[in-house]
Amino acid sequence: MNLEKVNKLIFEGSKKESIEYLSNCQDDKELYIFAYNYNWEDGFEIPHTILNNNKCSLSTALLIFHLSEGMRKFDEDYNTIELKKWKKFVNNLYNSILEGKYRKSDVSFKVPMSKVEIYKLKRRLSEKELIFITDIEGEDCNIVL
Repeated sequence: MNLEKVNKLIFEGSKKESIEYLSNCQDDKELYIFAYNYNWEDGFEIPHTILNNNKCSLSTALLIFHLSEGMRKFDEDYNTIELKKWKKFVNNLYNSILEGKYRKSDVSFKVPMSKVEIYKLKRRLSEKELIFITDIEGEDCNIVL
């Protein structure tokens, strides 16, 4: 794992350099750590790149879903939201996760919600959608760079 390279790309690298590196990255932990530290003000191109890498794990996909505020998809007012690029991103990721595009790896994922939030949401989700509020055991890669 090359944390020094990931750190340099996040804080000093161009979008083009980051996309090139993430497209060819063979380490699911690096993809997770990059996503964990990503600045969402920089848009969806980098997260798309991470998600389209065949090494992207289910933990990373779920992390990106939560960090992109994808859980708002389960809110009652979701259909009234006018943010087209964001909704397209969230809907595509939601469908990819449910379709099983991402495999589990040895990277953990802890749902970033309180027990009360999870309990309330559990009643509204289908059996298949429970994946969005289920922890994955493994190595903790929540590393702040």
